[in-house]
Amino acid sequence: MDVPSNTFTHVLTNFGFVGIADPRRVLSEWRRVLRPAGVCGFTIWESVGWFPVVGAAVRSLHGPAFPTWKEFCNSFSATEEAWEERAFFEREIEAVGFEEVRVESFENQTMHASAKEFCEVYGGMCKVITEKLWSEEEKEKYGPELNAAIERALKEQHGDGEVVLDWKAWVVTAKAPAEK
Repeated sequence: MDVPSNTFTHVLTNFGFVGIADPRRVLSEWRRVLRPAGVCGFTIWESVGWFPVVGAAVRSLHGPAFPTWKEFCNSFSATEEAWEERAFFEREIEAVGFEEVRVESFENQTMHASAKEFCEVYGGMCKVITEKLWSEEEKEKYGPELNAAIERALKEQHGDGEVVLDWKAWVVTAKAPAEK
């Protein structure tokens, strides 16, 4: 960051940490730009509501493998480190010098009127999986079938009506030492 050291009282990011190429460098920069006793805060998904449904849909195609949560998270990072795992990110936060690390679990539900609405809302995330993790041949062969497979999986899991998804996130805060 092109910012002088000891500039900010707070530094935040919302669900971006797993998608950052070098999270350790980001934490170090946060530590540098925070004033003494400054607070960093970020959120990390523990589980996302759309992931199991899309996984069931992809598996029903009997084609490309569906990634594990770790593989999906790692597809955004320059490392293969476990930033999606609580014990790992807690250690890393402390390793760069933050104190009073606090992690809270937060659960939420989202509701969608239908399987079709779900596909409209999460179509972009499904594209991320196909673009990052499927070969050109797999995209060509299975890509056109994906939305229909997702709608079938949703109807199997939720029936014809409303689709309710469960989400879990970690809300993380930590302080820079009072003395630098």
